[in-house]
Amino acid sequence: VQQPAGLYDAATQTFPLQVLAAAVDPSQCVAFGGGLRLAVAGEQSSFTIQARDKFQNRKIFGGDSFWAQFTQDGFVTTMNATDNVDGTYSVTYVLNASGYFAVKLSHPEQDGFFEQIIDRTVMLRNSPAPI
Repeated sequence: VQQPAGLYDAATQTFPLQVLAAAVDPSQCVAFGGGLRLAVAGEQSSFTIQARDKFQNRKIFGGDSFWAQFTQDGFVTTMNATDNVDGTYSVTYVLNASGYFAVKLSHPEQDGFFEQIIDRTVMLRNSPAPI
């Protein structure tokens, strides 16, 4: 086998080999960020999904599809995740109602691989000082 010039190390008789993550396994993906814990009604919030394979290796390139569903009192809002082309996917959302929302993250191979309840508490801004 002939290796490209500059890659083969004659002293150690080695050459570099890069092993990439396998296909995404939704059950191994993780989600993180403030938007999974708390948000303010009417204001933008976000969180990130890290794609991983079945061996829990982080993906380092994009190309997958993820989406999030926010459910409250039977009303469902669905947001597609933005591919950051580095194995992570951003979900940015604005919800106008306060209260508790069920959050479900999905991938074409597994619906609802990640589910959590978030508390969307309305914060009053610029309210007058107590008398």
